[in-house]
Amino acid sequence: TQSGGAPYVPMAIFSSDRLYYCKDSTITFTHPADPGLYNAYWSVDGQLIGTGQSVTFTPDAYNTVYAVSLVLDNGTFSDTFTLNIKTEPKLDFA
Repeated sequence: TQSGGAPYVPMAIFSSDRLYYCKDSTITFTHPADPGLYNAYWSVDGQLIGTGQSVTFTPDAYNTVYAVSLVLDNGTFSDTFTLNIKTEPKLDFA
């Protein structure tokens, strides 16, 4: 808890290890909060894919938008952030 006994208010922010998102490439998403302060729930398109400070996701389609969400919860307060990522189209060198 913060000074005065009030609980920390979570802020669901995260980053990824990629600038571009491609089919079949593993992406790691990480939030900077102290993992001992919050429960973290990660989902893609509404489906839970993991818990904890970081999670990996591998897109399975080209030129597709995925909604990646993080919910941080401390039992009193929660916060949600969603980032829409789009995979690159298939490159055709023919």
